[in-house]
Amino acid sequence: MKNLSGASLMSNYCLIALDMDGTLLNSRKQISGKNLQAISSAVKAGKTVCLCTGRNIPEIEEYFPVLPDVRYIIGDSGVFVFDIFENRYVYSSPMDTDIAVEIFQRTKQSGEDVMLQIHSDRAIVQANQIPLMELYNMRVYQPLYERISFTVDDLFSYFLSAPFSPNKINFYCKDPAQRERIRQILDGIDVEFKHVEGQSLECIPRGRTKGTGLNKLCELLSIPRDAAIAVGDADNDAEMLEAAGLAIAVGNANDTIRRMADVIVADNDHDGCAEAIEKYLL
Repeated sequence: MKNLSGASLMSNYCLIALDMDGTLLNSRKQISGKNLQAISSAVKAGKTVCLCTGRNIPEIEEYFPVLPDVRYIIGDSGVFVFDIFENRYVYSSPMDTDIAVEIFQRTKQSGEDVMLQIHSDRAIVQANQIPLMELYNMRVYQPLYERISFTVDDLFSYFLSAPFSPNKINFYCKDPAQRERIRQILDGIDVEFKHVEGQSLECIPRGRTKGTGLNKLCELLSIPRDAAIAVGDADNDAEMLEAAGLAIAVGNANDTIRRMADVIVADNDHDGCAEAIEKYLL
């Protein structure tokens, strides 16, 4: 636990990385007015506010108009860094095509009834699974997927007929037991596995995490890592919190994240990110 007494220590922080789902976004997937005001105040004070999320650009774009002061996104759990102002990737390190092919081949052969999503410059899903997202405990995301997804008739055929290097592959499972079966099916494949959303599984390239993404952005901006704050709630935020000079958990964070945090603020439905910004960045 860091000693947070004294304004001089707090004034040394110059960047804050905010997870989105479960952290900056409330239960309705909205950003509160208080959080928006805190972000604006931080940027006006010369601080950097970035998003550090498992989402890709199509899943975030609709938030751009309400976040005009946010320039950088660490996306797909650290696979890329995107500059919104210049509309370009300043860093990108996707998965090897051969690894992605093996993931799809093993999953198809298993016969598991699981929903997959491919992240690249598009969010790709199988069309007939979107209406069934409640089965995979993903109902809250269904309106977003209906708006932004690139849909195909058969995701396995689509990918295996013309493989490419994705940023990330998401598995939306019916329960934690199925998630564990998927992990066993994919055992030995050279990827990082992250548990998200209670029963979902992220497969991202080995060595890429939200922590490596935060390090890359700090390097690009010549900001010491110790001058960065990270705020999160779930297991895929762990490396981001470890990489930051100050680790903050929102009140709804799981036990793992709460234990590793230096500070716990209010939950995502009660402006926890605004509290983090106002108390520890400003």
